[in-house]
Amino acid sequence: MLPFTYSGRRFLDAFFLDVFQRKWDTLYNLETLQEKKNKRFINTYKQKPRIKFIFLVYTDNDPEKLRITLSSLEVLSYPYKKVIQYSEQPNPVYDPAHLYFDNYHSLQKKIEEEKDAWVQLIYSGDRMLETSLALYNSWIVQRTEKIFYTDEILSKEKCIYALKKPSYIHFASNEMGILGKSILLETSLFIVGNEYNSLQNWLLDCLKSIEKINHLPFQTYVNQSPAEPLNFIKNPLIITPELQQPLISVIIPTKNKKTLLQNCIESLLKHSNGFKIEIIIVDNGSTETDFLEYIAKITSSHPAIFSYRYDIVFNYSKLINYGASKTKGDYLLLINNDVEIHNPQALARLMQYAIKKEVGAVGCKLLYSDNRIQHAGIEFDYKKLPYHQYILLPDHFISTITDSDYAIKAITGALMLVSKQKFEEVKGYDEIFEADYNDILFCLSLEKTGYKNIYVAIDNVYHFESVSRGQADNSIKKYKKYLQDKELFLQKTITHL
Repeated sequence: MLPFTYSGRRFLDAFFLDVFQRKWDTLYNLETLQEKKNKRFINTYKQKPRIKFIFLVYTDNDPEKLRITLSSLEVLSYPYKKVIQYSEQPNPVYDPAHLYFDNYHSLQKKIEEEKDAWVQLIYSGDRMLETSLALYNSWIVQRTEKIFYTDEILSKEKCIYALKKPSYIHFASNEMGILGKSILLETSLFIVGNEYNSLQNWLLDCLKSIEKINHLPFQTYVNQSPAEPLNFIKNPLIITPELQQPLISVIIPTKNKKTLLQNCIESLLKHSNGFKIEIIIVDNGSTETDFLEYIAKITSSHPAIFSYRYDIVFNYSKLINYGASKTKGDYLLLINNDVEIHNPQALARLMQYAIKKEVGAVGCKLLYSDNRIQHAGIEFDYKKLPYHQYILLPDHFISTITDSDYAIKAITGALMLVSKQKFEEVKGYDEIFEADYNDILFCLSLEKTGYKNIYVAIDNVYHFESVSRGQADNSIKKYKKYLQDKELFLQKTITHL
């Protein structure tokens, strides 16, 4: 598991990047820092301006928002640029100094006239960074893709946040939202003669039909308006017999804490939604009477619930591997006893990716009880140490990202679905890591073997993190073990990252 506990250095390692950095960026002007980063990239390639850019401003009925957007475009230091305004809303505002269209067919014909140009979508109220076009010019000449999306700076609810977007993988059924607002398209994609009657319908079909969409990992766009991006849409899930056919073996390591385990199991049984599951409880030396009575009762009353006692010094990796050895299913759902699933589509959403040959581990959005994000995938900092991206942000703050499915280097072991064959292929969890980093290393092993790990946007799944382990052990011995594990993790993953 990722070493995220509210104690000492471990707290700071995992927490600093996402929460403290937001305060730091606000204090030292995140936009200025990003402009410097963009200029370093531009100076590296020194491409002369030669590409023409069209800003397609998606307007609404707020004149102040339009003024903010157009003002940011006027100061862009780039010679070849044009502004076109467009709206599908009733009574929109627009600036007569620039072209304006209120129907998609007219817009499409105009854009097609602009040969060898690129179109940047921008929403009324949002802004572009001054270096954005020079950066695009340097980036595009090195690529063959016809669609790009960039990272963004979020400026919402008195908070400034550097939003780093995941990579686009194409085969995900619900991933359009990761593209966000900042999308750049070649004009050749705007083809006259189709039946589309709106920019949104065209854009959605266009994105779905193109496999190569490139991620430009720089912040170029300041997202400060509440409008959702045109490409954000949730696709309905179709539950097929193929999804429900396999047996899913649920592995729950636990010790005492009867109420936690009971809530976890009841949520699983209630929301299994026709899926065949067996539950393997790995009891790591429980002694509490109410817990032991509960285990005896539930295993005797449910033929698909089994409990195996494994009295060892706590080693989460060993508990997981031992539980896996007792399973009969083709898929393993590893889950902490402090996780509760309150979504009847959860297993189906996880399984729709787990059954794919190219997919390794599958995890999902986990929330704290106050609906802040606990897990939305795990990334790595400049020291190559893992951290939970978007942690502690309100779920609605970046919902277009966290409500999309995407590939990610690692996911938390608090809730993880993987085929048993792939689990055994990488030899399960590395038992050298007793508590920390084991799930991360497992995911990286899957990635090294050629599989993609997937984050799935599932609502109403909660993780009361580390409640089952109680208060963190702050002894010198435990802290030294943590430092040893960190160094060993870095040694083992040097070839992965």
